[in-house]
Amino acid sequence: MRFIRRGLRCVTLSWTLAFAMLLLLPGVLPATAQQDSEAACQSKDVEARISGCTQIIDSGTRVPAEKIVTALRKRGNAYLDKGQTDKAIADFNRAIALGSKDDNLLVDRGNAYRLKGNLDSAFSDYDQAIKLNSNSALAYYSRGVVFRLKSQLDRAITDFNEAIRLDPKFAWAFNDRGIAYRNKGDSDRAIADYTEAIRLDPKFAFPYNNRGNIYRDKRQYDRAIQDYDEAIRVDPRYLLAYENRAIAFMRLGKPDRAIVSFDQLVSAMPKNPTVYRSRSQIYKAKGDKDKADQDIARAVRLQPVFQAFQARNDGNLRLKQGQLDLAIAEFSTAIKVEPHYADAYFGRGQAYDRKGEHEKALVDLAEVIRLDPEFAMAYNNLAWTLMKLNRTAEGLLEVEKALARKESAESYDTRAHILQALGRAAEARVDYDKAIRQGKSDFVTMYQRGLKEAGLYKGDVDGKLSDETLSALAACADQPACDPVPKDRR
Repeated sequence: MRFIRRGLRCVTLSWTLAFAMLLLLPGVLPATAQQDSEAACQSKDVEARISGCTQIIDSGTRVPAEKIVTALRKRGNAYLDKGQTDKAIADFNRAIALGSKDDNLLVDRGNAYRLKGNLDSAFSDYDQAIKLNSNSALAYYSRGVVFRLKSQLDRAITDFNEAIRLDPKFAWAFNDRGIAYRNKGDSDRAIADYTEAIRLDPKFAFPYNNRGNIYRDKRQYDRAIQDYDEAIRVDPRYLLAYENRAIAFMRLGKPDRAIVSFDQLVSAMPKNPTVYRSRSQIYKAKGDKDKADQDIARAVRLQPVFQAFQARNDGNLRLKQGQLDLAIAEFSTAIKVEPHYADAYFGRGQAYDRKGEHEKALVDLAEVIRLDPEFAMAYNNLAWTLMKLNRTAEGLLEVEKALARKESAESYDTRAHILQALGRAAEARVDYDKAIRQGKSDFVTMYQRGLKEAGLYKGDVDGKLSDETLSALAACADQPACDPVPKDRR
């Protein structure tokens, strides 16, 4: 009997030892630890989610592949919430490499590419997601956002329509379709879509702000302020709504109310440098330079990189005033503080170009494109600079890249000038017409002024498109040396 007990004890100890050894093996989690990791991987707290999902991902081959894919996707989205797009893309890539055919995973990776500014890769992922699942409202919506960002508004609206057909309660799709309609100049449809988005989700701050912007454009400032108030009530940290409400108060001649609006935001976000920058603009508009400077100083203290932002702004102001050397100095300061600041290189390139230092402008514009390959106006300006260096054919290639990224009146005008210089008058006339369609009355006015300077137009400079304007523009396009843009806009 004693022997049997000893034998049983030995067996018990052996199993205990075996289980302990099993826990020490790499890639194996005890059941309670695995449950804790899975719970953390579902957490709303970003850091807890990353930690929990990482434990699952690193636990080895004994965890089913589908659980690894889920953990990679959740960790990727957590990185996305932190703005760490490269880490997010790496996780989504790993999940896809494991053989996942989840269309939502492609949408997630597309979102990461879009936030990184890589619209072409984002479009490719959304498009592939639609091919995998043609009933995905989210994929159609996401592709529509890319079309909207590329100013391909009709195609954006088509995708938003499909998203809404598939999911009639998709508030985000109504909101973004409203943005597309507003950008097309159809404010009534935009208001209807924002209103429907609010009805579907009363706690969705964006459509309140967006509808407020239309009311503000219509000079219905009280209605605009009501919408901004509601956006702020829903999301007390919604910086853009505070800024827009302040603008509405300024237009009503109530700068003190605008300041109060930002005082509330400073109380909510005392360590956000952007808040102080925005309030400084209100003080500046009010004529209170001392307080404006104090807020700028606070912003710089909170975030030294903000110095680069302020230098860029000062550079743009100097550029507008024609103080080119001072502008170059400000942009150079911005670049010294933040060497990857594409906007600063862009501004300095403009200043060099206006000084006639075209080779230096080429270097800066090339750096802009390296840092931000989707910066359409960098290609546009590069085209102009190449044209000034008598490299007109190369300029045509660059402006084509600009238009491939974003159709704009400026780039159509640029291409028209290049085609005209190359003696391709018929094609130039088509592009001048497209510039007018995109730029509307602003471009009609600009061309009327330039054509009047050239002695080709005798009518009124009223921004109204007429046969006389088109005829004069066509006559100018037939002359390679003619420029329909007035001297002060060249």
